[in-house]
Amino acid sequence: MTRTFDTYGIVATDLETARARVEAAVPVKFVLHESMFWGGDYYLSNSDEFGELVIRRNHNSYTGELNEPDHPDWTIYVSANEPPDPEALRARLTAGGLSLLNRAVV
Repeated sequence: MTRTFDTYGIVATDLETARARVEAAVPVKFVLHESMFWGGDYYLSNSDEFGELVIRRNHNSYTGELNEPDHPDWTIYVSANEPPDPEALRARLTAGGLSLLNRAVV
């Protein structure tokens, strides 16, 4: 069984704006969390239909480094971890203005 992990870029000035845009594209609700590992606040949603979705800033405020160094031009990104239907999720997110940056299938 393969598992898919996608990274999307989103043009947004802050996490709240990004959350609202993703929630408009995908019918999920995000919960605000804080993590020293990821460098501050982030939003997390977990659903059977879409898997785990995470909205994070690219800049890690604790380490001063980028969480996604392969994509330095994106200030906020969305991780989609193990969606049951990666192509359906991609279609919804890209229709909502997000850009697929990377897909890993393992």
